[in-house]
Amino acid sequence: MSPRLPGQAIAYARAHPTNEVGMCLRYVRTAYDVDAKFATAADAWRGSARQHPVIQGALIPRGAPVLWTGGSHGAGHIAIGTGNGDCWSSDAGGSGIVAKVNIDELTARWRIAFEGWVEDLNGVRVFDPSAAPLQPGAARISLRKVQPSPSDDVRALQQMLKRRLPDASRNVVVDGLFGPETQEAYAAWQRRCGYRGDDADGRPGRLSLQRLGFTVGA
Repeated sequence: MSPRLPGQAIAYARAHPTNEVGMCLRYVRTAYDVDAKFATAADAWRGSARQHPVIQGALIPRGAPVLWTGGSHGAGHIAIGTGNGDCWSSDAGGSGIVAKVNIDELTARWRIAFEGWVEDLNGVRVFDPSAAPLQPGAARISLRKVQPSPSDDVRALQQMLKRRLPDASRNVVVDGLFGPETQEAYAAWQRRCGYRGDDADGRPGRLSLQRLGFTVGA
């Protein structure tokens, strides 16, 4: 049986405002209609094959599972991202009360270690970044054309990098070729967005392109 779509998981959270205290993983996996596997949210983070470590809640896409580690018992926490830096979280409105809350505020309030978001939960793919809604009102760019070959899309990307990150892109030539200088400048942009490790590899992805100011097509 397929898991619920991200929007359906959010709808589940809206419709189920209470939970058993401390059972955040069970609540979220039920929202996505995923079977049990890991004992804690921290285990679910460590067991994910599709992690996206970020440093702030604003980088969490709508409908993706949000995860923390640490806490008084090391169990961590898990919630459902709703976009704009917010999430639906069990116990956020008080013991046993589900509430919509700012992710960074929840991190500070509970003093837990914010890790980021995942595409898979308990071994099941529940979020596909390529299916994220397009941002209206921005210049349209084709992800397929952002590659090492002359193209108008690469030129648009280079121009935006030079505008947003002039120091990091000073060696970038607006020539439509996605070469090493452009990739290095794009990696700097990914780090500015909060990506870490392999997620800041200089290869454009849908979410980082959207944050740069583009609407991303296929």
